[in-house]
Amino acid sequence: MIRRRTTSALAAVALLVPATAAVAAESGVPEPAGAAEVVDVTIVNLADGHEIAATVFRPVGADADDRVPMVLHSHGWGGSRETTATGAVAPYLDAGYGVLSFDQRGFGESTDDKANIMDPAKEGRDVVAVVDYIASLDWVARDSKANNNANANA
Repeated sequence: MIRRRTTSALAAVALLVPATAAVAAESGVPEPAGAAEVVDVTIVNLADGHEIAATVFRPVGADADDRVPMVLHSHGWGGSRETTATGAVAPYLDAGYGVLSFDQRGFGESTDDKANIMDPAKEGRDVVAVVDYIASLDWVARDSKANNNANANA
């Protein structure tokens, strides 16, 4: 449900190398609402070496001079992250937010053979690693004026 996923939206997100690019402005074709560059990344939890699989959705035009607020998205029990700019992430992209969707420990492409229920020593540290990654992105807004829901000051 979108309400549930909105509740799980913590803040901030990012990009490294575009896996696919949305419609280019120079093509003369207008960019669709929610157009985004989509990148799959692996974030390492340095506390235990756990690898967190994530997909970053960077709205077209977002850069260091035009920063956007970010939404942190994950899934329910038994699910996996969003990997396309449709479904649960589309409303956020349409509203001009970037999104980082990640697989929880033990699900999807993230490592660990055992899922826990938000153990602060495991999943809690995973979320810290994800937020640290987001804070390193130069196109993510870091002040409350751009993002009233959360703050990802580096």
